[in-house]
Amino acid sequence: MTNERTKKRVSLPAYSWLPRGAEVWSAPVDGRPNTWPRLWIGVPLIWSRVPFGHVSWVWAVAASVFVTVIALAAWPLRRRGAHPDENAAWVWTGKSAVRLIRPVEDDGPAVVTQVRAVGGTVLGLERSAAAVQAARRLLTAAEAVSDQLQPIGHTDPAPDDEADDEPPAEICVVLHDAGAAFVLEAAAFYTVADEDGDDDRERQRAVLARAAAALGAEPPVLPGRGGRVPEEALLTADDLRTFADGGFASAQRLEREFTGQVADGPSDIALEFGRVRAWPSRVDAMTIGQLAAADPAKISAILRDDLAAQAATDRAREQRDGAATASVTDEWERRWHLYLERYAARPAAGAPSAGLPPAGPRSLTPTARAALLLAVTATDITAEPLRPAAARAFGLGAEPAVRRIPWPRYRGLARAGDRILLALTIFIIPFVLVG
Repeated sequence: MTNERTKKRVSLPAYSWLPRGAEVWSAPVDGRPNTWPRLWIGVPLIWSRVPFGHVSWVWAVAASVFVTVIALAAWPLRRRGAHPDENAAWVWTGKSAVRLIRPVEDDGPAVVTQVRAVGGTVLGLERSAAAVQAARRLLTAAEAVSDQLQPIGHTDPAPDDEADDEPPAEICVVLHDAGAAFVLEAAAFYTVADEDGDDDRERQRAVLARAAAALGAEPPVLPGRGGRVPEEALLTADDLRTFADGGFASAQRLEREFTGQVADGPSDIALEFGRVRAWPSRVDAMTIGQLAAADPAKISAILRDDLAAQAATDRAREQRDGAATASVTDEWERRWHLYLERYAARPAAGAPSAGLPPAGPRSLTPTARAALLLAVTATDITAEPLRPAAARAFGLGAEPAVRRIPWPRYRGLARAGDRILLALTIFIIPFVLVG
């Protein structure tokens, strides 16, 4: 695959607020600045009056030329005031960064999300799909709105109960650095057999290749293989415990959102609780062999203490957030005590008990790190961003990676002028000036 552009870049972008050099990833369906549809209406209306003797053909020619001129004159005005639909996307690729540009409804026509070349990478299709699904659940667990992923490139949530023999409902690629991430949805590849989308698919392959090259990574092959996300690409229970330990979300909410959607860690395999455990414990650093040889009663006592510490943290979060209902954490803690009692009743292995290993820093898997970056980046332009807390706990950059593009100056005058030219094109000239 070549990184050369498949088509020559136009001298001016379609919208005046769009940065020069931005390439179309997915073209807008509505809100384009085109003015040629006006010619299809205005010129036929003018010539429809010739057969009935309302105007001469000389006047029709002159009026048609005039309509063409004012239709073309409207294009600069529409460039300034037109608003594309939210499914559109552009990618700007430079030597130091790759940027995703997406339309939004409020406070400007679009937002820009930037991933820097330093530390940047491109995830494969399976890990990208897993990261996007996990980011939605992380946002919900953090009591944010999951559809906030829209500014960073994700618009169509996929159902979680898709059949095992169906291909993934989303084909996407996640690009991220150490502090930000965004999604390139490859919607053109949902139906590869559709020949009408060949140009779109080739364009997206070329744009992705240039973006990956800027980050020093290999682009994944589109469309890739179908099927569900493999377990190896999923978040692990250790990832959830890291999120809870860092204060990103309460343990009980993480368990609720990720039940059936994470892989077990070593301590989960050894303890065999039969459910997702998202609260951190000192025993998480122990190996399967150490846990198998340890006295269940002693391990259970450690787990109870760690559970109580997490429950206290989650209750404080509930009070801080002003939860009006009864504490869910109390019932959650009581239920976990039943599992710990069952574990404590196991017979001891008889081997000398091993002491707890020294506590070390918790780390995230690549999928979990990407999901965290997606969730945090998606809230950068909201009233309650997640970045400040995540920056402290996970070492992310404190500066927002998303910024709004403001509307150009005099947008109101441009829209008014466009409406005047529209009226001239399809009403005043055909029916009044040549009537």
